[in-house]
Amino acid sequence: ERARSPGTSPTDEVIERAHRDGDVHAELRSRYLLASLQHERGDLVKAKAAYHAGYTVARESGRPWAPYGFEARLMEAHVAYQLGDWDDVMELTAVGGQAPPPIPEATLLGVRAMCVVHRGDSSAEQVLDQLRPLWPLDGLVGISGAAAEIDWYGGRGDVAGASAAFDRAVDVVG
Repeated sequence: ERARSPGTSPTDEVIERAHRDGDVHAELRSRYLLASLQHERGDLVKAKAAYHAGYTVARESGRPWAPYGFEARLMEAHVAYQLGDWDDVMELTAVGGQAPPPIPEATLLGVRAMCVVHRGDSSAEQVLDQLRPLWPLDGLVGISGAAAEIDWYGGRGDVAGASAAFDRAVDVVG
């Protein structure tokens, strides 16, 4: 086995080799897994940068909706949300002119909904109304949509509305 360069991790080596070999799928998968590991370790800044690098590869290779590439975009949006980088969330979840598949579009809208609710954006109610019928498309859509709605109602002191959103999420996700 060839010795690694000093300071190069096995993951970095896999990414470099996949890139050098032109194996976009292997590079996307490797970048996504590295970002996920950093995310799980709580290093949100490194995770966000690593997710961004993965999505950049996907976009530049003409595969923005490919496995691992799209997920890198979605997770970068989630991490941006966790960091309070609201403008990044809005940019990452904007899909105008991109013709995304329905489930990726809905999952991005779910993150966008959480952001607009927490920002107090005037479009929040409209985004929630747009997202609600999409909850059944994917569990993550239902969870994100419910989280945004629960916070929306909670911020208004509407316990019944928050409880109803929770109950809908349990029905949809269950």
